[in-house]
Amino acid sequence: MACKRCLWQRGMGAIAEDVGGEHARSLGVVVGSLDVSVTNPSRPVVIL
Repeated sequence: MACKRCLWQRGMGAIAEDVGGEHARSLGVVVGSLDVSVTNPSRPVVIL
């Protein structure tokens, strides 16, 4: 799980990390939510 999230954050959140740092985490969660929805459809897409 952690590795998958790391890859996602490194791929899409990399740009956000450079811009906001902490904001990147929020973006990573949003992007990760898509992955979670695919693996765990029982969980809501919005995890905030």
